[in-house]
Amino acid sequence: GKVIVERSAATPAESRTTITVSAVAQATISLNGPFTFNAAAGTNPADQTLAISNTGTAALNWTGSDNATWLTLGITSDSLIAGSSQDVTLTVISSALAVGAYTATITITDPSATNSPQTVDVTLNVTAAPTVTVAPLMPSRVHVDE
Repeated sequence: GKVIVERSAATPAESRTTITVSAVAQATISLNGPFTFNAAAGTNPADQTLAISNTGTAALNWTGSDNATWLTLGITSDSLIAGSSQDVTLTVISSALAVGAYTATITITDPSATNSPQTVDVTLNVTAAPTVTVAPLMPSRVHVDE
């Protein structure tokens, strides 16, 4: 394009100027998920892994939280350089919960990221514990001493 600079009201002068427009480096949050945990009543399910990735061009200084008492994030904040990722262990403590379905949301934020906040859904299904029935053993022969 052109930039016109007027030197006087009578004669405009043309000036050639190079303008370089650069994108501002910004972090971008990327998450895997959603997650589903299944557990029998009285037990805890195996841990799962949330992968937090920075697909942007600047550092990601993230903070994580969740809205459930039964869900724990192994790490709740850190910094990731551009193009890197980090695994966060998700632990569910369901052993004291009643049979039923539970939901939670994990939120990852960085006010400087282009797409903050990002969320991922978590579902926990607690099922009835299996019932075990033991039948008494009946002896095949009974010996009675007299």
